[in-house]
Amino acid sequence: GAVELRAADGGPAAARFFASPLVKGIAFVPAAGGEEVVAALEAAGRALAGRAQLGYVVGQGFPEVAAYFGERPGGGALIAHDPAQDTRFPSTYEEPLEYDNIMSFMSDVLEGRLKPSFKSEPVPKKNDGPVKKLVGSTFVEEVSKEGVDVLVKVYAPWCAHSAALAPAYELLGRALGGEPRVVVAEIDGAANDLPPHLDVQAYPDLLWFPAADKPYPGKGAPQPRALGREPGRSLQELLAFVRREASPGGPPLRAATPEQLDTLAQEAPALEEQALRRARWALRNKDRVVFEPALVDYLVGDVVFDGCRWMIGLVVALVLSNVFLFALYSAASSSAQKYKKKLKAQ
Repeated sequence: GAVELRAADGGPAAARFFASPLVKGIAFVPAAGGEEVVAALEAAGRALAGRAQLGYVVGQGFPEVAAYFGERPGGGALIAHDPAQDTRFPSTYEEPLEYDNIMSFMSDVLEGRLKPSFKSEPVPKKNDGPVKKLVGSTFVEEVSKEGVDVLVKVYAPWCAHSAALAPAYELLGRALGGEPRVVVAEIDGAANDLPPHLDVQAYPDLLWFPAADKPYPGKGAPQPRALGREPGRSLQELLAFVRREASPGGPPLRAATPEQLDTLAQEAPALEEQALRRARWALRNKDRVVFEPALVDYLVGDVVFDGCRWMIGLVVALVLSNVFLFALYSAASSSAQKYKKKLKAQ
């Protein structure tokens, strides 16, 4: 059959489902009118027993699953996931989901006829800050560049631990801004797929790709070097780690002087407040429904207003309210004038 995945009371069933090494098909079923889809999933699950597992989420029953796979809760989508390779396969079929479509899709996945999807944010148009922004589609190329040591922070925007590291990490990027042999970079692990062998278990995580290990054998996948001991989370500890682990050869690293580091450290409190505020905003909006295109999402999305968007929304609300009040005032004034004229005429 098929397993219903529920956040509230389906914990053990969901745990067994995701712990299985079998390929999984997961459907996001509408809260209303999804009975036929569930019946089709149950039948397909029985037919695929031993080869794959099928599960489904009804409506908002387990929004974290939808968020992980980048789908809309209750949107009617069917996706597949191969845990062995941590690869995802979007459904090629439109609603409604029926038995034949489900079986055909899962057969394509199991027999290798369907290419996996790759989640990646758009490549940033501007990327000249102290910390270089990486995305899924540029990650391998950037960390494999020869002649440079690359330190990558893998984070999630809604993670409090990631927010706690953010100020020191940005200051590290500034401290090493004059050193072309070291790249300080970061990637949103929740919004971008990473090579499965990296196996990032928690946020934030630091990955070190030293120049001494490049090029990778046979142009293979980039392999981060084991960190040995924890680099630490302060600016001084991170900088000491880079100096200690930097690839040998060449002149000493060009980093900020002690006086410059003291000046940078004075900016830490403001950066900490900014990072925590962004993390709170991201957490509020983590599981929200995203509409396409972006303009529609901006106009009707159920976003929790924050920062600039809140100010824009406030300005628009004030303008519209003033227009409404002016129209109301004009209408009232016009009515009053007409009433006065009527009284004079009498």
